[in-house]
Amino acid sequence: MTKRILVNGAGGFIRGHLVKRLKREGYWVRGSDLKHHEFSPSPTDEFIIGHLPDQTAVSCCTGMLGKTSPWSTWTRLTQ
Repeated sequence: MTKRILVNGAGGFIRGHLVKRLKREGYWVRGSDLKHHEFSPSPTDEFIIGHLPDQTAVSCCTGMLGKTSPWSTWTRLTQ
């Protein structure tokens, strides 16, 4: 089964590179941000523009990187 992850802030420089790494490692990635990445197309499987106010955005994922700090830790979601 493919691991699915949500990366908040995927339109930024650091998280944009994180998305590329996760894709190379075989993850299915849903990205979210208030804007698209400025310098290259995002390799995410799905990209959401805007805030994520409800649980439906994370319901398909097994984990997420969600704090605004680029040094935030991996958060495992419970089913």
